[in-house]
Amino acid sequence: MCNLYSSTNGQATIRGLFRARHDRTGDLPLFPEQLPDRVAPIVRTKPLGVRQLVMARWGIPCPRCGEAPVAYANWMRAAALAGGLLTAAAPVLAQVNAREPDPAVWLRQVYDLYHHAEKTPWLEKQANDSLIVKRASRSLAALFKKNDECEVEQKGVCALDWDFVVDGQDFKLSNIKIGAPAVAGEKATVAVTFTNLGVRCANVYYFVREDGQWKVEDIETKTGSDAPVRIAKLLSDYDYKQ
Repeated sequence: MCNLYSSTNGQATIRGLFRARHDRTGDLPLFPEQLPDRVAPIVRTKPLGVRQLVMARWGIPCPRCGEAPVAYANWMRAAALAGGLLTAAAPVLAQVNAREPDPAVWLRQVYDLYHHAEKTPWLEKQANDSLIVKRASRSLAALFKKNDECEVEQKGVCALDWDFVVDGQDFKLSNIKIGAPAVAGEKATVAVTFTNLGVRCANVYYFVREDGQWKVEDIETKTGSDAPVRIAKLLSDYDYKQ
């Protein structure tokens, strides 16, 4: 497969051709040749069916880059070793506890996962808004489902064209602060502030107690000096028939 592939059309063309909703490649250069075990742009599908343009090593990566080469009897043995490496990383992928009783602790886990994903490529597929969807209240889950069905039908973006957890399509987080829960009966709010790619952001997560657990009922996002956006309202007001 060596030297059979190249990418010389630019990231905007790739996003348009494959309907990629998120672009995490940054300032993508042209690739006159793409070789196995090298980094190259790829389009992958996230758990909710949303396409994402990212950088990744493809082919069968070396098991321990920088160390002495390992002799493989055949490519099946190499694939088995690669699978073992992925399995060994599984505990790291499971660090967000969807049933964590304290909403502030849970949000800390979510943002820690995003932060670690910046330097740990195999965590990227875990760092997305599906973490919130899994803990959504019944009303918010219904809105997310309607939006997901629209994206499948339209084969593209509907109401949400960015990751509301980090207030952007790309992320490089710093100064993450999770506030203490403000509880009022069966309702609670947790404020989260952070800097993403140099822009100060503030999210407020609204929780409601359902089935004995705090579920996300809505999220208010605010990026820089922009007006706040309520995710539930954005989803409910969207014209899914257009």
